[in-house]
Amino acid sequence: MGKIVNMFLIPDREFQGESDMFRHAEKALFFMCLCTIAGCSQKGGVLRESCTIRNADDIEKCGSYDTITGDLSITGEGGLKDLEGMERLKHVFGNLTISDAPGLKSIDGLKNIETVRGDLTLRNIPQIESFQAFEKLTSAGGSVIIESADSLKNTGGFRNVSGVGGSIVISGNMSLEEIDGFNGLTSVGGITLEMNPAMEKVNGFSSIKRISGGLVVRKCSRLKDLDALKNITTVNEIIIEDNDSLTGIKGLASLQDASPKSIIIRNNNALKSLDGLNWVTSCGDLIIENNSLLKDLTGLENLTSTSGNVNIINNKSLSVLDGIHSIERIFGNLEIRDNASLVNLGGMRKLVTVSCGKSKKRRMLISGNDLLTNLDGFKSLVKVGGSLAIENNPILGRIDGLKSLRFIDGRLMIRNNRSLPVRQAMDLRDQLSKRGWMNTAEISGNFQSTNGRLIKIDAAD
Repeated sequence: MGKIVNMFLIPDREFQGESDMFRHAEKALFFMCLCTIAGCSQKGGVLRESCTIRNADDIEKCGSYDTITGDLSITGEGGLKDLEGMERLKHVFGNLTISDAPGLKSIDGLKNIETVRGDLTLRNIPQIESFQAFEKLTSAGGSVIIESADSLKNTGGFRNVSGVGGSIVISGNMSLEEIDGFNGLTSVGGITLEMNPAMEKVNGFSSIKRISGGLVVRKCSRLKDLDALKNITTVNEIIIEDNDSLTGIKGLASLQDASPKSIIIRNNNALKSLDGLNWVTSCGDLIIENNSLLKDLTGLENLTSTSGNVNIINNKSLSVLDGIHSIERIFGNLEIRDNASLVNLGGMRKLVTVSCGKSKKRRMLISGNDLLTNLDGFKSLVKVGGSLAIENNPILGRIDGLKSLRFIDGRLMIRNNRSLPVRQAMDLRDQLSKRGWMNTAEISGNFQSTNGRLIKIDAAD
């Protein structure tokens, strides 16, 4: 069972290796209850309500307790400059929030805080240069959120944190150069690094193995790689976008969770390779968009299916789809468009089905690929569960690579491919009609089309 101390049972979880956050919370709760029965004074003990600190008078009211059972909110409404007088505080059972305090210069008054059972939020505190006040903090039961701390250069004050029950969000910190101090963490609910323009290193996450939610790295313009994340084995979602200096994502190579909810790689102007995603066998949405130096899709060679959409859009240097050559089924839409250097679709050679899911625009779209000459990469494609649109590909000369296509559940649109003989478009329409397709074909703007006029043809005719 457990230990009996002054009529209270302290659970054996403390002696079974549970995390620090539960151990400290149980201790604090025990002493709160003991104080209640003994009738002790609140001074120096437990404050059984939330506390808001706006000025020095509020500190005098709240600073005599070592435990607050509700929330602790600290704001700058009263011109607060420091937190001197809060040194006795060790435990907050609710959320601890320091926000909107432009005049706050020091948070050293919280130097003895050990546990926060809810969220720890540090937001809009532009004069705070260090979080050394949190060196005794061992756990946060909720999320750790650090936003708009514009003088902060590193996060070293969190070196003793061994448990975070929610996510870590570090966003909008203009001077932050390095994420460090979280080396005691092995798992976390999620990681979001966003709009930290000076950040170059994320070494503080080197011990994390499991992210139960998502990994988001967005608008960190000096970050060059994700190598410090090399020990992560599990993640549910990956979003990497708008990182101007990021050249590679090999730091994700140890991941073993082969089916993330989505993978979004977008607007990374220096990214040259997707090496690091080799572990992926299936995912939800796959979006590869506007990565101007990406030449192929090497790194996705083990991907066989997606439960969501596949968008390969506006990657200026992408010349081939090599690397995605194992994909067989897409249960959402497929869009391959505006890739100025794309020559062929050979990477799609095993694709059998594009189901088009339940989205409003149920379609497969091949559009705006300036150097694409043929669709031979779709030689195994049998079914499209929505409309099929082939349009605005200026030198596309053949579409007979679709000779295995038996069914589309929507319209056939072949438009404005000025090098494509209209006869090929008609042949594809006839091929589908012979197999029972009963919908409309829109064929216009293709080579040898009569004056470029729109030809609408009911397949039943």
